[in-house]
Amino acid sequence: MFDRPVYFEGENFCIRRSLICAILAFVPLWYLMAFRGIRVGSDTIGTYYRYYKYSIRDYPISAFGSEFGYYVLNKAITWFASSYHVVLIVVSSIIWFLYFKYICKNSVSPCISMVVFFLTFFYFRQYNGVRQLLAEAIILQGFHYIYERKFINYCLVIALAFTFHNTAIFLLPVYFLYKIRLTPKMAGIIILLGKFGTSIMVNNVLPYLLKGTKYYKMIYDIRAYKGGYWISDIVVSGTVLLFCLIVLGYDNDSKMSFNSWLILISFLLAINSNMIPMVGRLLWYSNINLMVCVPMLISKYPRKLDKVLVFCVTMLVFGVYFYQQWTLGVDSVQNYAFWGENMQ
Repeated sequence: MFDRPVYFEGENFCIRRSLICAILAFVPLWYLMAFRGIRVGSDTIGTYYRYYKYSIRDYPISAFGSEFGYYVLNKAITWFASSYHVVLIVVSSIIWFLYFKYICKNSVSPCISMVVFFLTFFYFRQYNGVRQLLAEAIILQGFHYIYERKFINYCLVIALAFTFHNTAIFLLPVYFLYKIRLTPKMAGIIILLGKFGTSIMVNNVLPYLLKGTKYYKMIYDIRAYKGGYWISDIVVSGTVLLFCLIVLGYDNDSKMSFNSWLILISFLLAINSNMIPMVGRLLWYSNINLMVCVPMLISKYPRKLDKVLVFCVTMLVFGVYFYQQWTLGVDSVQNYAFWGENMQ
């Protein structure tokens, strides 16, 4: 439905239409990311420009404030260039290339994947959570080790990603979910237990165990999203999860089941987001394969009408989500300017 081939010179060479669209989108999106101004994004000047300054002044890693991998990468770039703009170009190119490579290699429809990647705000998050997005991009390159059941190899990939952002360890346990087939009934039980279990743990157990420690302050001083925009995360993950569970009702595919597990984790995090600090960063990991999962689940529906319906509903939900994130000023990318335009 989405990916009819385009043939060149008869049938000697062909390429998917969807892949052509994805390639056409790659360059302008890379250009916007790599050549953005220093004040675009909430973390650029306050965090990453400061890392650059520390690098050129040869501050020790203890003062650098980031993980070892990003420290080494930053130092290596500054050895060859004396401009933060070069750091932006190199880091942005690495992240965007790794994501794009993964999409083109694994998606049944790279074009839809690119649209999902953009509308779910993942593209703009690359302007800010640079270290975590680097870690995620690295992990995606090792996802095939999960499918091939190569645990040691996958651990090595997680270890490398860990050197860029220590939250990468969050994706290590998902390796074991691949062999567990998720069913609609199982998902319902997990959601109920996850909601009430988290409530009991956060409201009753943890306060007793952590009282008087630094962790108590970390958890109970930052308890909720302001403005309630976490509700949109519930709608997004809940919509995709619903369509995934319908597919799992008649399809036994292991990859579909594995991706459904990730979306289920996203939904659990979203419905508990008012109790779990920093849930947004964890959602980035559980939504890591959303751009491949959505085209996959659409392709699993047998009737063309069902495919169109699922496609339209998911795109509508993602579109509303994008509009909300944009109007709320999430990640501070709405003041976009190219390098040099907003240096003052």
